[in-house]
Amino acid sequence: MNNNRLNHILSFVHRIIHSLKEWLHRCSMAIAFATWQEFPLFITMGLLWGLEVIRDNEGMLRWDRDGTLFIYTGRIAMVMTLTIAVCWFVHRSKKKNVLRSIAYVFVLLPIILFTAIRQIAGINICETSLQLILETTVEEATSFFKLYVLQQNSLIYSIYILLGISVLVVWEHYWHKQGSRLMPIWWNSFGRWLISGTGLVGTLFYLVYISLLGFAIVSNNPSRWQWYGKAPMPQDPISKLTFSCYALRGMRAEIDRVAQESENYAQHNTATTDCDTLHVVFVVGESYIRSHAAIYGYPLPTTPTISHEIEQGQLYAFEDAVSPAPLTFQAMQEIFFTRDVATTPWHNGVFFPMVFRMAGFHVSYFDNQVVMATDSDRPTTTYRTLNPMFHPLIANLSYDYLSSKSYDYDEDLVRAFISQSSSIDKPLQFSILHLKGQHFDAARMYPHEARFERFKIADYNFRKETWLTNEHKQHIADYDNATLYNDYVLSLLFEHYRDSSAVIVYLSDHGEEVYDFRKQWGRLQQMGDAQQTTYYHRVPLMVWLSPSYIQTFPERATQVREALHQPFLTANVSQLLFSLASLHSTCYTPTSDILNPNYHSTPRYLIDGRNFDEVVSTR
Repeated sequence: MNNNRLNHILSFVHRIIHSLKEWLHRCSMAIAFATWQEFPLFITMGLLWGLEVIRDNEGMLRWDRDGTLFIYTGRIAMVMTLTIAVCWFVHRSKKKNVLRSIAYVFVLLPIILFTAIRQIAGINICETSLQLILETTVEEATSFFKLYVLQQNSLIYSIYILLGISVLVVWEHYWHKQGSRLMPIWWNSFGRWLISGTGLVGTLFYLVYISLLGFAIVSNNPSRWQWYGKAPMPQDPISKLTFSCYALRGMRAEIDRVAQESENYAQHNTATTDCDTLHVVFVVGESYIRSHAAIYGYPLPTTPTISHEIEQGQLYAFEDAVSPAPLTFQAMQEIFFTRDVATTPWHNGVFFPMVFRMAGFHVSYFDNQVVMATDSDRPTTTYRTLNPMFHPLIANLSYDYLSSKSYDYDEDLVRAFISQSSSIDKPLQFSILHLKGQHFDAARMYPHEARFERFKIADYNFRKETWLTNEHKQHIADYDNATLYNDYVLSLLFEHYRDSSAVIVYLSDHGEEVYDFRKQWGRLQQMGDAQQTTYYHRVPLMVWLSPSYIQTFPERATQVREALHQPFLTANVSQLLFSLASLHSTCYTPTSDILNPNYHSTPRYLIDGRNFDEVVSTR
């Protein structure tokens, strides 16, 4: 009896195994036939969508914590799974030609766009690039199109794309006319099991991937979703775009958390100042290439006013200031959140304008790059996704006045600020001005009047590079004219505060390049060599002290003068401002204050993790 039951069980198991083998055989045959019939689509999608994985050729050879052969194999398998699925649906469709055309658009369009953006502008698809899109105004988009799209390399790239598509069309036509009928024996045996097995492995990896995504969504923590590459994450463009969108959502939630922490800080801390009357103006410039300033050795007189103020002993230019980030929104986050820069990320810091307001300063903010929706000079719910400066809660805690306007030129912004500031009957004022500066296209950043169109093509005969054309020289002239205009804009502030007790601190968010050492204009969002790093991250930093301020605080002028040669990271500028304003707060760190005798320069790490002083020789 027991033997009969055992035989029944064994027979049942045998039938299940046999049925499973038959099912796998039919599936593998169907997959092999579908992929062969759609072979051009299979190869095109496999190569293009697997491009990011294929480029990581080291992944095939290494087995370590950061990039194992296991991860590399999983990513290849997931690309193959998507490829097989698309070919299967096209083959099974009753309207093959229509669905095949849609499939090619689905395959080619994201690859063309993502690759073009990376090759032309040096930007990969990630949450940072999505933020750039969200932050970009119509004016900036126009300049971007002119700068990156309408250039020779872009046109050549477009020609290559058209040639590639033409070859693909011819191949498709030939294949479905003749080639698809000749499926080789090896494809029907070895090939079908290899493809089917790879698809099965890829499916398993996708299940793991989706489960991790589920945990990430539940915990609202994007880092739980393969952020550090510790498990196979799909590298196809659609999955990467999906992750980037989710990461952006998570970062917005993080900024909401930062806003709550700011409120908690304001409720449980105090700040004071020793000053009775003082105007502190903090000016953030844009895309200022330090080496294009005459005060830093540029051969053309781009900074006449600043040079004069230095001669008069009222302006001091620091010689070794470095910005941690090459993008505006990243630089602004680093600059405006005070903390121990060496050990603490910006989102665990304190928004320092709020500290000025806690100390009794009337705080105003003018931004010539952002238009805010406001209600009675107070911010509403409109704020940029990764720009905590405009989060409603932070803004309400920090600003007494938030300008809702932007202007064609920085001069108009400064005049509006001067008018508003003069109407405020407060002895203590802290004002922030964010300028357009020398943002690309620099020709749009200044009025085209004779006094601001000083530099011409003929002024650049000292540049001997053979690749430098007159068109390149005109771009350089436009940039230098914008720098001259920036000098004029600052002169308006100097004159307005000449008879007041005032401090003006100017720095640029980052630099860029304008045919300085190669045929490149603008910025690439890629890690570069020492030259590129120098142009993108070394920035001007200047402190202007009014005669009245110098008379009241002569020791401050001495401290500034003695600190000019010190290495400095602009993420610590809040400490400099606290010191100049004689402001006392738990946020003040003497070792991070460049004016303090106890100042200690820590390694200047850039936002991409590199140590600036190791990449660039500063001595």
